[in-house]
Amino acid sequence: FFFDLCPRVPQPMNVDSAKQERADDAAAVDTAAFNSVKQVDSALVRGLISEKETVHGRRDMGVYVERHLREHPILRKVREHANSMGDLLAMQISADEGAVLQFLVRMLQARRCVEVGFFTGYSALAVALAMPDDGSITAIDINEEWAQVGEAFFTEAGVRHKLDLRIAPAVEALDGMISEGSAGAFDFGFIDADKANYAAYYERVLALLRPGGVLAIDNVFWLDRVADAEFQDADTRAIRALNDRIFADSRVEIAYLPTADGVALCYKK
Repeated sequence: FFFDLCPRVPQPMNVDSAKQERADDAAAVDTAAFNSVKQVDSALVRGLISEKETVHGRRDMGVYVERHLREHPILRKVREHANSMGDLLAMQISADEGAVLQFLVRMLQARRCVEVGFFTGYSALAVALAMPDDGSITAIDINEEWAQVGEAFFTEAGVRHKLDLRIAPAVEALDGMISEGSAGAFDFGFIDADKANYAAYYERVLALLRPGGVLAIDNVFWLDRVADAEFQDADTRAIRALNDRIFADSRVEIAYLPTADGVALCYKK
């Protein structure tokens, strides 16, 4: 996995060569199977379990994990709605990733959160449901039609008062928040939007976080393409560059989770 390729401290190799060769072979088989599922099984996009909800490409484990999640009924409704949106379903986070976001928000006792990439509201709603009643999430998206769908789910869940929805280009909206004096005022941030601008979003959301705040970034494995030099498309290069940027950034402590399509966690010092 990608997070094994970028350790903060080099790790000694104490495994004999035969065992290492077998491990490498197994990893190659797993990666091939995972990529095969990702690339050719479009039926997953139409099912309740999305391709992003597999565990290392294993559909049975995706189902198993989902069955052991305490997913709010409204969140399930959001997923079921996205199910009707065809390939756009891939833009929504998985249920297990939503559970991770909720866990982080509760652990941080977060009251002010910011999200780049609202879509139909699943991730923002997961965060809102995990916050106290006086909490708020500022969510940014450029698609008003999708945002209205998500806003309706917030209303149905009884947490519309927690949502500050901004329909605008994300860099513009984030710069506006910083100029309003919100730098250092947020506890938690989440980025899941267009990959080409990830670096710009990273810098701005980091500026909005307080020391001790946490930023979660989705899709940092990008279907495992970040670890495969054959992939040189613009989105893959942008995510690789961001991962390298985070690794070199002394302002944060980092961790990578193999949840869904990879989640980077950045703790602001």
